[in-house]
Amino acid sequence: MLKELMAAEAMRIRITNGKVPPPVQVCALAQKHSGGGFVGCQHDRTTTDGRPPLCRLRPVNRSCPPHCNCLKEVERQGRLVNPWTDMEKCIFLDQFLLFPKDFGRIARALANKSVRDCVAFYYDSKATIDYKAVLREHVSRRRGGRAAWSATVAAAKCVGATVVFGEEGEQPRLVLPSQVC
Repeated sequence: MLKELMAAEAMRIRITNGKVPPPVQVCALAQKHSGGGFVGCQHDRTTTDGRPPLCRLRPVNRSCPPHCNCLKEVERQGRLVNPWTDMEKCIFLDQFLLFPKDFGRIARALANKSVRDCVAFYYDSKATIDYKAVLREHVSRRRGGRAAWSATVAAAKCVGATVVFGEEGEQPRLVLPSQVC
């Protein structure tokens, strides 16, 4: 045990003096996609095929070239296979208000979407749709209160619905997109 402590202290001193690079820590995702043989530094990007990424010379904030082998581009291409229509987004929002965060029940209402798709859409759209505020307004209206419509109108516009305002004091009317799922 003393030997291990002395070796760890010697390694710490070498790292702080700059003679040895720090040990590489590999996440589970990198091990999965590279077969456990991933070796690199912090500037490397994990790829799906174990080869160097095609976007390795680009800055991280720039988009990848077509048919890149990095995980970011593979995930983006996967989303293009089954994109969300405006009608599906409206159904998702409606079902979310009925069953908050119960993505299994929400997915059952959407014929072409899985639970994983619903979870991904929720977290992707969370930056543009304030789900907590919309849910608060919805619950307040269900209980008979006079809640504002601001968050609901903003969410409806984000998912592709059209909002028609009536006379003063009248509820706004939400018109669904004309697409059929």
